[in-house]
Amino acid sequence: MLLIALGLGAVALPQVYRLGGAIRETLHNNYISIEAAQHMHAALYALQLTQRDGVLPTALPANRDAFRHWIDAELNHITEAGEAELAADIERRGRRLFDQFSASAPASQTDREVAELHRRLDELTGMNQAAMFKADSRASQLKNAGWH
Repeated sequence: MLLIALGLGAVALPQVYRLGGAIRETLHNNYISIEAAQHMHAALYALQLTQRDGVLPTALPANRDAFRHWIDAELNHITEAGEAELAADIERRGRRLFDQFSASAPASQTDREVAELHRRLDELTGMNQAAMFKADSRASQLKNAGWH
């Protein structure tokens, strides 16, 4: 009986180790997605402020570059069902919004688009936070089951 238990443990241990690695990688990718959303939020807030202050053209290139950098980071760290579609929508909306900013569209034309893009970024953050909680729960279950 002991030999059977040891044999099963020897077979299961590598699979559990791989599962633990997959959980760590998923958590890392989820963290990057959350960080990317925060940076994209910051770029949008900066543009809204500079638009209000009448100095939008000076801030536009750096914030466009920041937004592009972080949407690229997000697109390279997709882990969740529906996340690719959400990230593609954020990218499309961001491109369209930055085109409006480049054309000196007034705040009355961009405010609604900015608000919607912030809402979509919040969805991205929520999706990845929920996934991190779920992955952390799985890791805790493995630990509690004796798989350290």
